[in-house]
Amino acid sequence: MRRGVRLLGVTAVALAAAGGPAAAAHAAPVAASLSILSVSTPVEHRADLTIDKITIRNDGATDVSTVDLRFELVSDPGVIAPITWSTLYDLTPCHPSEPVTPVPALDCAYPVHVAAGAMADISAHLKVDPTTSSATAPAPKVKITVGDPQTGASVTTPAVNRVRYSADLAVAVDGQPTGRVGDTVDVRWVVTNNGPDSTGSFGIGLTAPSGTEWTGDAAAHCNPNPTVFHQCIAVVDLPAGRSYSETWQLKITSVDVAPGSVIVVADWHAGSPVDPYFGLPDPDQANNTAPLTVDVDTSPRPSVSATPSISPSTHVTGAPSASASPTPAAGSLPKTGSNITPYALVGVGALVAGGVLLVLVRRRRRLQFTAD
Repeated sequence: MRRGVRLLGVTAVALAAAGGPAAAAHAAPVAASLSILSVSTPVEHRADLTIDKITIRNDGATDVSTVDLRFELVSDPGVIAPITWSTLYDLTPCHPSEPVTPVPALDCAYPVHVAAGAMADISAHLKVDPTTSSATAPAPKVKITVGDPQTGASVTTPAVNRVRYSADLAVAVDGQPTGRVGDTVDVRWVVTNNGPDSTGSFGIGLTAPSGTEWTGDAAAHCNPNPTVFHQCIAVVDLPAGRSYSETWQLKITSVDVAPGSVIVVADWHAGSPVDPYFGLPDPDQANNTAPLTVDVDTSPRPSVSATPSISPSTHVTGAPSASASPTPAAGSLPKTGSNITPYALVGVGALVAGGVLLVLVRRRRRLQFTAD
């Protein structure tokens, strides 16, 4: 009996030492173990880098409520990556790791509940900035590590799909401005986006023809010094297939006029070559310039007649005044003094009226005398 008890005791101790039921009941919880099952190809649209789906599996025995991911941009040895993680935006739930060298990294904590043995999908929306090699360097890959950055499971994605942009902008001058020296004429310029992409702004350069100068409100709001050349930034949402126009004013200062020009630039702040990932190259620059010509009318101005036009008047005061008369024809004498014709007509009329009255009176008297 004792032997059995002793054996039981030994057996219990042995089971406890071996991690039997008694040990399992008092052991600390086993930490969750996360793995990455799959990841979609990263896509970069200018400053936005998106990974639509990162599938995580919880291989541990406990649930997790937060998934920690580290993102690293990986390029070939000796190659400067075209992009880097941005620090200009609110990257919640992400923040750049410290230190960020030699490989820039971004640490993100996603509030995602993953039950033990279950899977969850995470969508990552990250921000990047261009480097000096953005236009020419090959696209990097993204290394993703889950859990501890040093010991966690990791995968490396295919190269980032960097989306290129371009817009074919064309400019034209509508109509032919015509005027005389001293006149101000309208100039309407039109910018058309032939696509394929839209633009939120473009540069416009306007050179006035020699013998003219820009004037008016439109020019005053666009780099008004000097008055001959203006360079402006038009902040306009211009989708593919749409046009934008403005009407400016030119003052003609001379009869000697040479053509000016209107130039449109799709990416006004870009260098050369234009970065197709963060800038907006124009694939057809042959239609970026339009000539601007002004037709100056040098014909003699119509002569002004010396005889003033008669206009109606609501009230006349004072005696009749002398009016201007045409220049007398050759061989005739000039007329001077006031015009007597109205007065002569009035006198003749008075004499005629008096004669008629006299005849009537005498006839009336004759009729009355006969009746008596």
